[in-house]
Amino acid sequence: MGFSSSPLDPSHFLGEGEPVALRQNWAQTAVARADRVGGWGAIMADEKPGTWRVVLAAILDFLLVFLVGGYVIGLLSGGTTDGGFDLNGLPALALFALVVLYFWGMNRMGGTVFMRVFRLV
Repeated sequence: MGFSSSPLDPSHFLGEGEPVALRQNWAQTAVARADRVGGWGAIMADEKPGTWRVVLAAILDFLLVFLVGGYVIGLLSGGTTDGGFDLNGLPALALFALVVLYFWGMNRMGGTVFMRVFRLV
């Protein structure tokens, strides 16, 4: 495969071992490959996302669930203060469980809030 100035050049879409009949009609091959790999965006952006985006998304997700979840648990358990919340014992354990369940559950459902915001999934 050579270099091309056009992103729709057949060399972008025809992999090794493609049938000769498909090579003759590269537009159909391009559409078929786009369907196989998840759309045109997957073909055009094969690189991994930047590490800074992944780390920033994880930090923001943690802050989101910790601050919002901590405040809600504080309201329910009487652990709110003038400066926010102060959790001890069972409410603190509940917040820890909420953080773990958030990351586990949201990853199983297709990505956390900030993973989706930064288009990491």
